[in-house]
Amino acid sequence: MMALSPIITAKNLKVGYGQLTVLENINFSIYPGDMICLMGHNGCGKTTILRTLSRFLQKLDGEIDVKNKAIDKWSDLDYAKIISIVLTEKASDTHLLVNDLIELGRYPYTNFMGKLGSPDKKIVDQAIELLGISHLLSKKVDELSDGQRQKVFIARALAQDTNILLLDEPTTFLDLPGKLEILGILKKIAIEKKVAVLFSSHDWQLILELASWIWLIDQKGGMKAGVPEDFIINGDFEKCFHHPQFVFDDEIGIFKEKKENEFVVSLVGEDNKSKIWTKHLLRKESFRVLECNTPGYPVIQIVSNNRDTNYWEISHDQKKIKVNTLEDLLVILKTEFLVQTH
Repeated sequence: MMALSPIITAKNLKVGYGQLTVLENINFSIYPGDMICLMGHNGCGKTTILRTLSRFLQKLDGEIDVKNKAIDKWSDLDYAKIISIVLTEKASDTHLLVNDLIELGRYPYTNFMGKLGSPDKKIVDQAIELLGISHLLSKKVDELSDGQRQKVFIARALAQDTNILLLDEPTTFLDLPGKLEILGILKKIAIEKKVAVLFSSHDWQLILELASWIWLIDQKGGMKAGVPEDFIINGDFEKCFHHPQFVFDDEIGIFKEKKENEFVVSLVGEDNKSKIWTKHLLRKESFRVLECNTPGYPVIQIVSNNRDTNYWEISHDQKKIKVNTLEDLLVILKTEFLVQTH
């Protein structure tokens, strides 16, 4: 099997605006089928990298090779056959019908004024089918919801039939189902079409599940590439988004409020979904959870009955209380059983 060659390689790259350097000493490669998420705090340079790769901005220094050719040596039309981009900014062509907007994705092959041939129409139809938007084709883009509009712009970029798809915060303004759907579509594009997908996002927990790689930009302007799980284990993610009022829980992958006093409980019972989500709730509420019966601290026993349901039994200092929901468990813990760690 032949080794994959990178589509883009950057060495000692410096990006920014005019005399303003935003990021420097950046090195990376992008391969077919990569699903890469750019992450970092607001203003760190995520959009600047995307705009530089799309040639909306000129690099300030360093090298960017695209298919073994310097980025500035490509003609506009030929480059548009390699990279397509979806931005968060409001587009000026939303008065168009959905079908017409998607067909514009074929402009590198028809020079805007050209008529679409059968191969072009086939590619457009495939993009429409993949995004599941055939029922929207006769609508105007400005009549669509945020989620529908995002699908349409991704379909247009997909119709461009490029090697790399760049997206600037594609899940902004979407509800949770919309975010999941868009990221799932991008994952499918990367896997099935071997298109490299590079996008920026702040949706950490979704990215942890869906992104193969992360480019993490820290608060000092450095960028590291790796798998998200490594960034959790080595502490880079917490350092990147450090805030004095919050702490990153590296077992469940969330930030939670930092509290001066920590309360401790023991949690025992079968390893099932009730235990998983009991632990999740307790850790989210800043309890330290010991998964064994430890003297001196309240014990939460998850008990399963014959009806495939659970109840929780809390005991400490000869006091025992039974509850049927996690909401009740939390209330009882905070009012009856709080024991601080020393």
